[in-house]
Amino acid sequence: MAEKSRSSAEEPTQSAPEASAPDAVETAPAVKVSPDVHAEAIINRYTAFAAGGGVIPLPLVDLAVISGVQVKMLVELCKAYGVDHNEKTAEIALGSVVGALGIFPLLQRFLASGFKVIPGVGQLLSLTAGPAAAAGITYGVGRVFAEHFANGGNLLNIDLSKAKSTFNKFYERGKQAVA
Repeated sequence: MAEKSRSSAEEPTQSAPEASAPDAVETAPAVKVSPDVHAEAIINRYTAFAAGGGVIPLPLVDLAVISGVQVKMLVELCKAYGVDHNEKTAEIALGSVVGALGIFPLLQRFLASGFKVIPGVGQLLSLTAGPAAAAGITYGVGRVFAEHFANGGNLLNIDLSKAKSTFNKFYERGKQAVA
């Protein structure tokens, strides 16, 4: 009988916790973040990752890492906006946009990587040019896709001339992020 009374004493009594405990902590409802706010956080994070890839001392390895970072950013942007995607389609869409940007941003990126083969001075130049070019391109491309997705687009229907215009607005801003 002693065991029976002990187990009943350990059981909590049922009462209305809200009514009897006015100081009880209530669980806050989950805050839903808009896709645009989420996208900006994604773009900023991956811009920093790409800038870090720009300091990798091995030519072409840095380009591969930066490209991988950009694909991962695009996949996360797709998720944020609820856009159907797979990694292969993201790679193709990214390649199309980057290819449509023109020679200047790509030339900067390749030169920054190529400087790394020049002992001393080239390696120092690549420490500033590499991260800036990687950040600028990554930020610009991220903004291109974020705006496209915000307007109802997907990976298969991006307007490349509009993408180039949007990219040009944001490229310098991305470079300044690492300055």
